[in-house]
Amino acid sequence: MICSCLELVERIFEVAHCTIALIDTKSGQLVRSFPAHLSADAHAWLTERAATMAGRVGQFKPIENTQDVALLGIDSSKVLVVGPEVLKDGSLAHFELKDLKYLNLLLETYASTISYDLIGAQEGTAQKPAGAPAESGVVHEDDKNSDEWLAGLFAAFGGDLRAAPVLHHNPYRIEQAIKEAVRLGDEQLLQHAFAIPVTGREGRLALDELRSLKNHANLVNVICSRAAIEGGVSYEDAFRLSDQLFLMVESLNSTDKAFEIRYAIAHAFTMLVQHHLKEHNKTEVNIKVQQAMLYIRQHIYDKITVASVAQAVNCHRNYLQRLFKRDTTFSVVSYIRSEKLKVVKELLAHSDESVSNIAALLNFSSPSHLCTVFKEQVHLTPEQYRRRHRAPG
Repeated sequence: MICSCLELVERIFEVAHCTIALIDTKSGQLVRSFPAHLSADAHAWLTERAATMAGRVGQFKPIENTQDVALLGIDSSKVLVVGPEVLKDGSLAHFELKDLKYLNLLLETYASTISYDLIGAQEGTAQKPAGAPAESGVVHEDDKNSDEWLAGLFAAFGGDLRAAPVLHHNPYRIEQAIKEAVRLGDEQLLQHAFAIPVTGREGRLALDELRSLKNHANLVNVICSRAAIEGGVSYEDAFRLSDQLFLMVESLNSTDKAFEIRYAIAHAFTMLVQHHLKEHNKTEVNIKVQQAMLYIRQHIYDKITVASVAQAVNCHRNYLQRLFKRDTTFSVVSYIRSEKLKVVKELLAHSDESVSNIAALLNFSSPSHLCTVFKEQVHLTPEQYRRRHRAPG
């Protein structure tokens, strides 16, 4: 276990300038640290912080500000401390804000694997083979009913339970890390997400190995396409790339290629978001504005007001409006209107929905209100736009 932790330490050290120490809280000794030689004051400071996490296996305290520390319980006595760099005069430097998301994401993901590995090993369950009975030898009634229901479901569709299910899958946080990297258009974060150590197994998604690997690749496609949309990419652009990648996966006839293509798929969507961000110059947008924009896109079919957006991002409405105007040149109201009109255009071009239904769907006060706003912004009536942009077929 310690070897795995040291690999994590080295990976963190590559990401940011910081002080990293693996401390045995029982003896107060450093198991390992970066930099290798710490002053007595730095050692005492790190040991004091580590003591607050003693015995809390797999628990994690994230870094909350540029002079905070992260704490991660490794086993019954060892704690990993990640703090700002200690300067030669003994004072603390500051984390770069851009580094915090990497550090917290890596540590949080690793924490989820530690709790299973170490607690499971202590309880004698880590090496238990798939399908082994509970230690008490008792089959719980709920488990029995669940198995019977599942067997019945398979039988209803002409199938059967041929393979024992995987009992310990790879951590969900790996998927979250990939989604976050794509959403941010961040290649470095994506590389870290794919380098996270795994301790579980992949689910078997088909009876044939190649088909199972293709299905896993297609799931990465689905996850990343949705993350790209959350990152600001239009759903049409995301779905177009998704379609192309589905066809690429289906053309593969090698299990190695079917495994390797997962990163290529995630990278393709990351680059799509990156291009979108550069094109729209959103890299310097305040975090509250980014959160507000995401909230608006996610609730586009709801009745959205400045007050509801401000409440969602925990920000005073007047302050949010100033930030929005400064960073996007839009007001909050005009951005909401612009995003709703994008959906209106898509529905006009790609569906048979009436203008009345579209107005109701997007929470315009009336069809005439939608027509007025649409004509002001697009310089066409909705019906004129539909005739000119109707998708073929």
